Amino acid sequence: MTFAIKSWPRQTYTNGVFADLVAGSATGETVKAISICNTTVADISVSIQVASSAGVAQATVLPPTLITAGASFVLEVDPLNLTASQKLQVSCAAAGIEFYASGVTH
Repeated sequence: MTFAIKSWPRQTYTNGVFADLVAGSATGETVKAISICNTTVADISVSIQVASSAGVAQATVLPPTLITAGASFVLEVDPLNLTASQKLQVSCAAAGIEFYASGVTH
């Protein structure tokens, strides 16, 4: 099995709707960290979940959490393995949050 370093950025989404950040593949994806940055002057609520490929929630990674204006942090997930039938999704209450997940693909 070979591993390749991978990153998954996301800057656009529909407010209040879960959007895909990382989609699992036939060989698998492993997410190690997720950077979350609020680029606005307002506080914004953010949620992250693992869902099936059909979008059905399977596990909460980050419950609704308020990200203060201008704040950023890295959420270490040690490790978060996704199969072909899973995806990592993000949801925000307003525009202005940027996500950057990093890990490996197998």
